[in-house]
Amino acid sequence: MEKLIKHIKIISGGTPKTSKLEYWNGNIPWLSVKDFSSVNRYVYITEKSITKMGFNNSATNMLEKNDIIISARGTVGKIALIGRPMAFNQSCFGLRSTSSKVNQLFLYYWFLVNVKQLKTQANGGVFDTIIRNSFENLKIDIPSIELQQHIVNTIGSVDDLIEQKQQIISKLIKKSTLMYELYKTEVISSNPLFLINCCEIKTGKLNAIEADENGIYPFFTCGKKELQINSFAFDGDLIVIAGNGEISVKYYNGKCNAYQRTYMLTPSKYFYLFLKECELRIDELVNISQGSVIKFITKSMLENISIYLNKNASELNDKIKDIYTYINHLQKELKLLEKLKKYMLIKYF
Repeated sequence: MEKLIKHIKIISGGTPKTSKLEYWNGNIPWLSVKDFSSVNRYVYITEKSITKMGFNNSATNMLEKNDIIISARGTVGKIALIGRPMAFNQSCFGLRSTSSKVNQLFLYYWFLVNVKQLKTQANGGVFDTIIRNSFENLKIDIPSIELQQHIVNTIGSVDDLIEQKQQIISKLIKKSTLMYELYKTEVISSNPLFLINCCEIKTGKLNAIEADENGIYPFFTCGKKELQINSFAFDGDLIVIAGNGEISVKYYNGKCNAYQRTYMLTPSKYFYLFLKECELRIDELVNISQGSVIKFITKSMLENISIYLNKNASELNDKIKDIYTYINHLQKELKLLEKLKKYMLIKYF
């Protein structure tokens, strides 16, 4: 076992002054934790960007392709690989192998398994924080560079399949959205159908701490990524809306459970048209959410969501249903691949 710190460079981030408009909306991607909190492996897209002037007048640095990014504050221990050069904020650290003995991608997979070890080194009172010194006591068993490459290729091949299926799902969702948006431009009606008139809206009853990483059912919370649990309270076709935190809309079919501020919708009519309408309304829901510290949405906000109908409504609902049936199939395959990846990580690390 060797000290990890001997083999890596730790890179700090920073934020240009937000009061300086000339520092923002440039051509340099600028990464924050929420940009990679739910990615599988690589992060390519950032919500914000900065200018060269903003870069030069702040403490941020540039990360290169395949550098590791790890969240150090708030949601501690989220990890991803950088997909293209980008700057980043001070709530993260960039990590880069500086040794010919340590493959950069091997280091990434090592961190996925050993992040718990790093989090035990975190400092803080109310909120844990990873600081530079947190890396000092980490030790790594370094196999031959040939074995490292074998591990990277093996787990990487599973990651490739995961990302391929995620891309297909994304394209299918976009296709169904375009179909629904086209329908909305054609529909003419003065009699909208409101969710309150055809849908039972329930919430989960559990706290997030009741999650079990070895659970057999999905557990939907206020985060974008679902957790696991060993009990279920819902079954069937569901529109899942996170009511606070990272407010989002998801489709799920099957047995699952939910956090107490997660809304579970089961429209009895035009389920898939309501699903698309909810997806399109997500930004509106975020904008009208209430609360000074933690924003949340209310049941009445959801009850007022409506769709307009014409003679093609049933046919479109069935077409979108076929798309989401296939998406559900792909999502089940994804879960199997994620289990396989988890098994491989345990096997090799």
